[in-house]
Amino acid sequence: MIDLTKAKGEHSIQLTPATMRPAVVEYLREVPVVSIEDYFDFFCPPLPAGSLDLDRIVRRLCQPLEHEAEAALDLSTSTPSWRWYRNPPEKRSPCEPQVFQDISQAVTSACIELDDSLHATSRLRCLGEEELKGDLQSSNKPNAVHIGADLGGFLSAEERHGRLWWDHAAVLYEFKKRDSDADALDDIAKMTWNLVQKLRADPACRFVRGCTVEDTGTRFWYADHSVMLVTEPIDFNRRYQVLVSFFARLAFASLSQLGWDTSIQRISSDGFRICVSGKHYTTQRYLRNAGAHKVFGRSVRVWEALDEAGQEVCIKDYWLDDDRPSESDILRRILAAISAHEWATEAEDPRAELSIEDRQAYFVQILAFDVVQVDGPPGSIDTTGQMRNNFDFSRVQQQLSLADFESAPKKRSTQEGRSSSDALKYTFREVTPPFRVASIASRAHHRAVTKRGKALYDVKASSHVFTACADAAYALFLMRCVGWAHRDISPGNILVFPTSEGGVRGVLADFEYSKRFDDTSSIHPTCPGTPNFMAVEVQKGGFVEGELPQDVETADVPEPVWTFCAAHDLESVWWILVWVLFRHYVRNAQHGLPHEAPPARSGSRHALDSKTQVHLRLHAMIFSGPFGSHGYGGRLEFLRVDARHAVDALSRYWPKEVCAEVCKELAPKFFKVYTATKTARSTPPALYKKLMAVCDKAAKVGGVLEDLPFVQ
Repeated sequence: MIDLTKAKGEHSIQLTPATMRPAVVEYLREVPVVSIEDYFDFFCPPLPAGSLDLDRIVRRLCQPLEHEAEAALDLSTSTPSWRWYRNPPEKRSPCEPQVFQDISQAVTSACIELDDSLHATSRLRCLGEEELKGDLQSSNKPNAVHIGADLGGFLSAEERHGRLWWDHAAVLYEFKKRDSDADALDDIAKMTWNLVQKLRADPACRFVRGCTVEDTGTRFWYADHSVMLVTEPIDFNRRYQVLVSFFARLAFASLSQLGWDTSIQRISSDGFRICVSGKHYTTQRYLRNAGAHKVFGRSVRVWEALDEAGQEVCIKDYWLDDDRPSESDILRRILAAISAHEWATEAEDPRAELSIEDRQAYFVQILAFDVVQVDGPPGSIDTTGQMRNNFDFSRVQQQLSLADFESAPKKRSTQEGRSSSDALKYTFREVTPPFRVASIASRAHHRAVTKRGKALYDVKASSHVFTACADAAYALFLMRCVGWAHRDISPGNILVFPTSEGGVRGVLADFEYSKRFDDTSSIHPTCPGTPNFMAVEVQKGGFVEGELPQDVETADVPEPVWTFCAAHDLESVWWILVWVLFRHYVRNAQHGLPHEAPPARSGSRHALDSKTQVHLRLHAMIFSGPFGSHGYGGRLEFLRVDARHAVDALSRYWPKEVCAEVCKELAPKFFKVYTATKTARSTPPALYKKLMAVCDKAAKVGGVLEDLPFVQ
């Protein structure tokens, strides 16, 4: 099983390789195809510096190496070949990974014999029955890997003891002895998954390379946090120079040229030493790791860590489009706007008595921030664009279509007269330049160190959860007043801190998607957000209701452009309240809660009572899970009508007045914002006040949150 288990409080997802690999193929759909020349020029390290060149290495391989009786490369006939490949691979007994390991070693030895100052930094290793360990496990593994020679004490010790991690791998290999459509397709499916697995399982992975071989046909692969690509296929016997160049480039490359980020080092099976702005931190445990599966997105990881003085902090590691301002810069601008704002003019401020410093306390404090730099001149940042030497994707003329698998006609088998099953096909497609360059972002690697708070996911005290939601709503009111939208509100982005008075404060975090309302730039006009808590209009990406003003001739007025508004952020807080009610019950004997014991999980909904069936039906309609597997229609209908029908089902586990205020009173108020005219939309301060008042009332219920056993 592939375990995509989130940290405590987040969803737990288990997917099998059989379902996950096709999902990766479907997500990628088309993979750009580059020439071998472009692959070496832009996506590979250079040949070793000095007098060593490709022709000299080839000439040396045509002679027996030291301690070898036969040359590795035979160019004496009209059909060049490696000595291991004089006969078709399917007629040989040695396995392909072992043969490629021998070829790689021969190239490395030839280079060292020609220049004894060289020291190998990586080598190809067959995996056999060994498993690859990682922070996110997969039972699948490649046939062989290129592993780094010096990855630090822990990983070096693990290798000596025969325990390999995804962290060890720089290049992944898949082999087949035959060159058929079925074999090539299997290698493509495995390689696309393995490249994704490497990026998600190894926090130090900046990019990864791959190689698939069917008979003597070979493709080379590359993937980073923006793109996956593959080369045109070549025959490595006829084009032996390609294989020589590939292995020579890898054997002596630096760790960063091989794809590793040297500012993070694994020091134990579950711990890392991370450098941020020149200071070192030691991680204690993951707080959030499920975001790592979004390898072509932000790929967010969050750790609890200790600084050099032993103080607890939180480290967030993520990849952000390099045309975006940093989270630190955005937060600095928001806090400056709050400081400069004339709060006395805000007649409906729900907490008008607060000072500037008190208002700023509702926003996370960033202690240190860094855009990771690797092997660059001072001040340069490490981006996926620079990793691939700013390759111009408009040069791409072809793409490998992973979505165009077709069924071939059935053919009669020569064995026992049986029909073969439909064979899957993969296709290469010519593309009309320019290639869809806009879809391939260049991302920079960011890290932020913040004060250690507890994410709302992890909070079990009912009063603390609702207090934090009220505080988050007020923080959004502050942002609205100074012209900013957060655009990614979720329980993971609301932190809970203790106060000096013995209570708690909710604090907003994660501002990398925040924008000013008047920012009309094309950079992230909308944002993915978190599907379970995304406002309905944001999920749709357009208006759900609303008309043009009645006194305007619609024929003369163009349809207004939909934009993010303040109500969308506040609606996300409302969805959090709904999520709390649907996913939990409150245990408080003093108030006699829950009113009824929740039923256990059942394999059949028909075995459950009618109210529980309504509960599950509505839950499935509005909470699709972390992948956002269904559209906005069900959530819109819940906001418009069905929320009121949830009260009876929820009030078995919560006070009925709390359920009624959340579902029957707040939902129509949000919908009223969306039914206003499209040209004059506003989010009234009274809506913030109402939501905060509902949270304050719910906080008085007290008790402890427990997961409802029948809700998955």
